[in-house]
Amino acid sequence: MASKLLSWLSRWRAEAGEATPVSVPATEESLIAASCSCDGFIRKAAVRKLARFDSAVALQAVIVRLNDWVPQVREAASVALKAFLREAYLPVLLDCLESILALERKTRADHRENLEALTALLAWPEARARVEDRFAASGRHVARFLFGVLARNVAGSGDRFLALAAGHRDVAIRVLAVSALSRFVDDDADRMLDGLMRDPHAKVRGEALRELWKRPLPPERRACLMRAGLLDASESVRALAGLLAEREGLDVGGLLAGWIGDESVRAGYAAGLLGLIGSRGFGDGLPYVRESAGHPRAVVRAAALAAWVRLDRDGADEAVTTLLGDSSSRVARLACRLVARGDVVLTRVQFEAAIASSLDRRMFRRAVETAALLSTWDRLEVLLRCLECANSPDEIRMVEAALETWSKRSSVYCATADEATAARVRERLAGAMRQEPSSKTLGRLRGTLEQAAPWVLSTPGDGRC
Repeated sequence: MASKLLSWLSRWRAEAGEATPVSVPATEESLIAASCSCDGFIRKAAVRKLARFDSAVALQAVIVRLNDWVPQVREAASVALKAFLREAYLPVLLDCLESILALERKTRADHRENLEALTALLAWPEARARVEDRFAASGRHVARFLFGVLARNVAGSGDRFLALAAGHRDVAIRVLAVSALSRFVDDDADRMLDGLMRDPHAKVRGEALRELWKRPLPPERRACLMRAGLLDASESVRALAGLLAEREGLDVGGLLAGWIGDESVRAGYAAGLLGLIGSRGFGDGLPYVRESAGHPRAVVRAAALAAWVRLDRDGADEAVTTLLGDSSSRVARLACRLVARGDVVLTRVQFEAAIASSLDRRMFRRAVETAALLSTWDRLEVLLRCLECANSPDEIRMVEAALETWSKRSSVYCATADEATAARVRERLAGAMRQEPSSKTLGRLRGTLEQAAPWVLSTPGDGRC
C-alpha cells in the first residue's frame, strides 16, 4: 500500500512540475533569478527556458543547476546544457569553461557525460583556432584540460598549438609540451626543445634535457647540451646531467677542471659552475669559490657560499660572518641557515661583528635575523640595542615586532644567564625605556621579565629575588 502511494505521489509531482508555470516574465534576468528560487518546480521550469538564450550569463545559471540538490532540476539542466553544445555557442562555452570543469570536483551527480560531450565539440577541426586562442589565454585547470583536447590531433612539430604550449605561462603546460614534442624527431622539434632548455623553471629544463639527450644529435651538439646541463643553476638539473654523463662514461672531473679556467664559462655559468664544484667536492676549485664570494650578483654569492661550506667548513666562518649582513635577503638567509644547522660555527666576537656591521649600514632586518641565532638573553640584548639605534617608524616597528616575539617564547621562563649578561640586558632595557618611555612593547616586555625572570631586573644586593 505504501509503495503504491509513493508511486502515485511521484507521478503527481512530475505532472505538477510539467503544469506549474513560472510566475515571472520570461526575460533572461527574471529567469536567472527564478533559477535560484527555493521552489524546485520553479527552478526546473526556469532552467528549461534559459536554453533559449545564447549568453554566457544564461549558461552560467544552467551550469549551477547541473549540481542542484533536486534530481529533476539536474536533469532539466543537463538537457538545457545540450542545447548549448553546438558550434554556434562555442564562444559562450569557452567563456564558461572554468565553471563547467569545476563540476568534476562535485560529487552530487556524475557529470562525465556532459564533459565528454563538451570535449567532443571542442575537438572539432572547425573549432581548433578558437580553442587554441582560449588555451593561450587560460591558466591552470582550463589550460590543462584544453591541452588534452588539442594534443589529440597535432599535425606536426610546426603546429601552432605546440608553440603556444612551449611558451605558456603555466609551468605544467610547458612540461607537457616537452612530452608532446617527443613524438616528433625533426629540426623544428629540436629548436623548440632547445628553447625550453633556457626556461626559467628547472622542471622544464630537466625534462627538455632528458628528451634531447635521447635524440641522435651530432657530437659537438651533445657536448654543448651536456655542458648546459652540468652547469645549470638548479641542483636537480645538474644531478640529472651527472647521471646521464656517468651512463655515457664521461669524465665530469676533467670537464670541470677545464671549465674553471675558461673565462666564457665563468662569465655565463658562474652559479652553475660553483654548484657543480660544491656538489662534486672539487677541492681545486676552492680559490675560485673564495673569489666568487664577493661577486656582484646575489645568486653567484649564494652559490659560492654553499660551495665554500661544502669544501672547507672550518675556513668558511669569515665569509659567513660577512654575508650575514649581505644586501641580498637570499644570501643573508642562506648564511643564517648554515649557522642554524650547525654547518658553520661562529664565535661571539664574529656574531658581534656581523651585527655591528648591519647596524652601521642601517640594515636592521639583517641585525634582527642574526640576533635570532643567539641564545635567549643575548638575543634580547641585541634587540634592545637595535631599538636604541632605530630612528624611522618602520625600523622601530620591525624591532618591536621581534621583541614581542621574544616575549611570547616559553624559553624565557627557563633560560638562565650569568650576571654579566643580565647587567647588559638591564642597561639596554633602561636606555630603551628612557628613549621610548611610552612604548607599550617595552612595558609588556618589562612585565614579562618581572614575572618570568625578576632576577634579570635586580642588581646584586637590592633584596629582589
